[in-house]
Amino acid sequence: NDTCPPRVVEARDGEKLLNGTVYIAPGGMHLRVGGAALAVSPDRGESLYKPSVDVLAESALAAYGGRVLGVMLTGMGNDGAAQFANLRRAGGYNLAQDEQSCVVYGMPKSLADAGGADEVLPLARIGARIALLVSLSSHAAHVS
Repeated sequence: NDTCPPRVVEARDGEKLLNGTVYIAPGGMHLRVGGAALAVSPDRGESLYKPSVDVLAESALAAYGGRVLGVMLTGMGNDGAAQFANLRRAGGYNLAQDEQSCVVYGMPKSLADAGGADEVLPLARIGARIALLVSLSSHAAHVS
């Protein structure tokens, strides 16, 4: 929260989504989006990982279809690769952190290997790329 312009908060169940806010899943809980609100819940056997990127991405796909920007950062394992690939097939766009800037290149590598990454970038370039893609998307929405 101290290093970027958007406000960063731990998500609460039922919380309304606000523009300019980044929501982080509470430890040990799953985070889902459903339209304009968040759902935080304990695991019901959906995933080995808690919180799970796959659980979140699956809910984003259900709520927003292909209008999703996925960002896969450093992490161990392959959580998120399957659902991010589904997002991409539905028209979403995915960024993955490159190997050189990762502490652990497991999750971004799994995404890239599965063909689910549209771009692989160093961490230092991801924030600016997100800002550009979001501004382009907002502009296109206002033009169409």
